[in-house]
Amino acid sequence: MKRTIIIITMLVVALIATMPVQAESEIPNVCPSEYAWGDPAPGYTFADWPLFKSWMYVEFTNVDGETIYNVQATIEYTPANVTATDPGPLYFGTLNSGGSQWSGGMFRLTTDMANPSDPNESVLWTVEYDDSESNHHVITGVPQHCN
Repeated sequence: MKRTIIIITMLVVALIATMPVQAESEIPNVCPSEYAWGDPAPGYTFADWPLFKSWMYVEFTNVDGETIYNVQATIEYTPANVTATDPGPLYFGTLNSGGSQWSGGMFRLTTDMANPSDPNESVLWTVEYDDSESNHHVITGVPQHCN
């Protein structure tokens, strides 16, 4: 049994070592730069207290790097007391280097105010896009705001 585990571990390590890794400088820095309450106004409701329901637009920015195409983002993680009732995907089209674009649609969150979560936790996004050579990229764990 131990020998099997050791062999499997060695195979996994060898597989990981041979995986191609894209240099960080080659990955565009794409992240949420601004949020806005959605329509209809005011973009939130307390009607089902202690549930706080909100619907929002998000602006993504291509902080640096090349122009990217077919950009879309989906909420992949929320704190324990938050449910993404409509996590996306949200579509942004083309983002030039240094450019920003507001989402074409809204995402929806429901927050249980009776169960506070760790204030250090936040929404994380998955961003997908195509580069100028039509290669498809997926970036996971994109933080709630640009740094």
